[in-house]
Amino acid sequence: MTPWAATYAGRAVEVVTLFTPRADFDYVRLPVRYLRVDWIAGAILDVEVPAGMKMPRVLPERGRSVAGETGRGVSVQFDLPGRWVVEWPDGPRLCVFVDPPEAWPLPEGARYASEFGLQPGVDRPQTDTLNHALLALSDAGGGVLVLGPGHYRTGTVILRSRVTLYLQEGAVLQAADDLDQFPLEPEERINRDLPPSLMPDARRRLILGEGIEHAAILGRGVICGDGSEWRRRHTHPRCNTNLVRLVDSRHVRIEGVILRDSEQWSVHLLHCRDIDLRWVKVVTEIPPCGWDAWKHPGSRSLWNNADGVNPDSSQRVRIEDSFFHTGDDCVPVKNTSTWQGRLADVRDIVVRRVCMISSVTALKVGTETLGGAMEDIVFEDIDIVSCGRAFAIDMKDGATARRIVFRDIRVHRCNRPFDIWVLRRADHPQQRRFSSVQDVLLERVDFRRTRIEPEGWESHISGLTAVHRIEGVRFRHVTWEGAPLRALTAPEVRVNEHVSGVIIEPRVGSGSERSQP
Repeated sequence: MTPWAATYAGRAVEVVTLFTPRADFDYVRLPVRYLRVDWIAGAILDVEVPAGMKMPRVLPERGRSVAGETGRGVSVQFDLPGRWVVEWPDGPRLCVFVDPPEAWPLPEGARYASEFGLQPGVDRPQTDTLNHALLALSDAGGGVLVLGPGHYRTGTVILRSRVTLYLQEGAVLQAADDLDQFPLEPEERINRDLPPSLMPDARRRLILGEGIEHAAILGRGVICGDGSEWRRRHTHPRCNTNLVRLVDSRHVRIEGVILRDSEQWSVHLLHCRDIDLRWVKVVTEIPPCGWDAWKHPGSRSLWNNADGVNPDSSQRVRIEDSFFHTGDDCVPVKNTSTWQGRLADVRDIVVRRVCMISSVTALKVGTETLGGAMEDIVFEDIDIVSCGRAFAIDMKDGATARRIVFRDIRVHRCNRPFDIWVLRRADHPQQRRFSSVQDVLLERVDFRRTRIEPEGWESHISGLTAVHRIEGVRFRHVTWEGAPLRALTAPEVRVNEHVSGVIIEPRVGSGSERSQP
């Protein structure tokens, strides 16, 4: 075996390496390696690594056993399907995606894209051909379009109602190298009365579903945006591209696929209902620590605003059994007004059983928070391997956040554990509406190690005024670097005068304390 070669159950497995160093980039790129397998009971994953690397650790610690070193590698067994990160002390990481065996057989009558003339390995974009195939299936009442193994270059793909786009193992749907293949969203849909910070940067899409129902994106393939390259090639602040954008859509499922190298928010769910994402793997570039294009005027590279999944003005969204490696936030729940000026409440969002790496915030409510309410949002059973900030509630624009739950979360490494605050929007001097926060629960949250950098940041619970305040924050069985959290004290956590009802419940048997600032 050669370095970074792998076998699973005795069969060779491809290790994909992304974002390798290049001389024409004006910052040091941090490579990302990953592999994907279908779970086999009792199977062993063997990975060969460069000589001299020490024994790694595998996170999360549940559901796997490290069998030991294999000469110049590591051997790992997985008890169940899941998502793991193999970390070596000298820095490299290997993301391991162990999917459940695929139980969704292709239905009788599924159509292969080749039947419509779509061919892998063609250098020119095949946008029209792919869209014709999807439209033909939709006009026929629905169906399944299968992309077989190989690379398919395309511009904006229009997802249709009652149609499933299925990517087989080895299929890569890749963004075309031609900006004209991605039409701009019409100007009339943008609310120019709002400050730019309330509008997403992306106005182009690789996959777009608008007003659709009962559709799906499934399979074991890859959807790739080449975002790291595009960020260097153009600098228009409102021309970036999403991998997937669903607008005003219902009953859509995204399952199994790898979403790779988005230019901007990877998945944007705007004014949607009943959306399910399962076993999705989002991998975007993470800039080196401390690098910010805005601080480097001569840089050709834009800031990596490639979030993971953004539920926006949406209801009944489920994100489960997934993985995120993002240069910005992993799952930020938002409420913007960027589609026909419409406002909607955010309600019933669940994120569970996921593994995360983020250079910014892993779990967030905000920062765009228009509308009336953002409520009944649950983050649970989550492993945050590394992040700038584990989670946050950033309220700025008038909505009230209610019943926000962070439960059974293991934060392995972060700079800043959390923030809960109500703020003003700095670029909106005429702002008239401000937010508030009510009823937040942190339950069985384990902050194992804070302060990745030598000087960590303190956390905040901070209201804005006596009216726009925070009421009711409960810490239940929270541990802080190995010890039960008993009090909120500076410099670790700062609480201002516009906060009330903070309750701390230490571990069972250790007593209970109430903290009122």
